[in-house]
Amino acid sequence: MTVKPFPPFDFNLSAKIFSPGDRQIRKYEDGKFWQVIKVDDKLILIIVRAQGTVDEPKLAIELKSDGRISEADRQEAEETICAIFNLNFDLGPFYEEVKNDKIMAGLTRELRGLKSPATLTVLRR
Repeated sequence: MTVKPFPPFDFNLSAKIFSPGDRQIRKYEDGKFWQVIKVDDKLILIIVRAQGTVDEPKLAIELKSDGRISEADRQEAEETICAIFNLNFDLGPFYEEVKNDKIMAGLTRELRGLKSPATLTVLRR
């Protein structure tokens, strides 16, 4: 499945800052982000990688589970992934607000497309 985040979005930068922690639950390596999520009482491994650019972002998502993954499970997994990476968050108003601030403008150019990820656990419902 594929997801188109609200641009700009730098998947690799966002995934790198979010992935430290328990490597049995989540990790980022070789351009791929892995995390275990809980959907409808089943654990699903999500594997996410970037296919687009920062300004035209697109994510390829693979779901793996020991059980059958229904369409409803896919939909909930997609919503969870959007929440993890704040994919629907519009950075435009923030960039507009800080564009005349010398320090913030420089930081936003350097970190363009970075979205603050949410910390979710396998216990999230």
